[in-house]
Parts: sequence; C-alpha cells; structure tokens
Amino acid sequence: MTRWLHQSPPEIQPDRVIVKDMGCDLHEHFEVRTDEGWKRIQVLPDLNWDTATPEEEEAYWSLPLCIGRDYDLFAILAGVRNRLNVRPIVACRGIPEDASVEVREAWTQAKHAPEVHSPSWLSLEELSSFEWDQPLVHLDSAVAQDARWARREIVTYRDAVSDTNFVAQGLAKLQTLVDDPRKLRMVFWFDS
Repeated sequence: MTRWLHQSPPEIQPDRVIVKDMGCDLHEHFEVRTDEGWKRIQVLPDLNWDTATPEEEEAYWSLPLCIGRDYDLFAILAGVRNRLNVRPIVACRGIPEDASVEVREAWTQAKHAPEVHSPSWLSLEELSSFEWDQPLVHLDSAVAQDARWARREIVTYRDAVSDTNFVAQGLAKLQTLVDDPRKLRMVFWFDS
C-alpha cells in the first residue's frame, strides 16, 4: 500500500502527474540533559508503517506525544504555517550548539534538502510555562477576516490546538520524565 506522508496523492492524467497541496511535517527530537551532555530519548513507540494495521496507525496518531500535522501548533511553536497569524512562543533559533550526537547527525542529513526549514528548539520549561489559556495574540488584525478564526470557540492558544493531545496530555507526560523541566527539550525542524 502506498502511503502519502508528505503530500496528497497525485492526480493522474494520461500524460502527466499533477501533485496538489504539499503538506508540512514537523521532525521533532526530544533530549534530556545528563551529566555527560544532552542525550536523545525515544518518547514514541516504534511502529513498522509497512505492516501496521489501520487500528495500530490510528492508535499511534492518537498518542499524546504524537504531534502529526497540527499547523496551528506549528504556528505557535515556531511561526510555521501561521494561518493563525499569531506570535509564536519564541522565534526560530536554530539547532542548539550543544545538541546530542543523534540530533546533530539527523540535522546534518536533513539540512541540505531544499524543503527543510525553520530549525529551533523549546525547553519543557518554556512549553509548560507558556500561557496556553491567554487570548490569541495576532500579529496582524487582517486575520479576523479569515472565517475559520472568526469562530468564537477559537479564542485562546489552547483552543487553537485542541484537536491534538500534545498540550492537554503530552506536556504532562514529558514532565514525568524529568525532575527539572529545564533538563528536557524538543529540538525540531520542518519540511514542506
């Protein structure tokens, strides 16, 4: 079975293929601070996508730490796919100089691809202390003209990401992994 992870399936016409609606994916890596430096940790179970059943895939996508393609969360984390037109938690700040060997290797392999962009990182402390219940802070008032965001139920940052479990459950799960939230971070980049 063919899986279209990065884009919609192409529309086939007799003499050409038309690809529609390119997506954007987040590549996240979680690290913990040890006495020897930062070390990458596995927070999601391995899943063999070639043999997984639809039920296993659905269960994976519903895990609290599975971010998926939540463009509104991307906007809040890094200003990427910012259809909300909101101020992100922090501006993209690149890959940390002290990133773990595993994360540096992954970034070295990814960074030369033209579709890879917006590397950054956020500590668990930054993610946890962010005021998710504050009203959305729009960068431009023109966003009010967008019918999706004119709905009254989308008024806070938490409302904007309520379709995923990352904020509601995932952050609490991450907090169980360390005693100090400054010792866990998410290093990430995107591809479009």
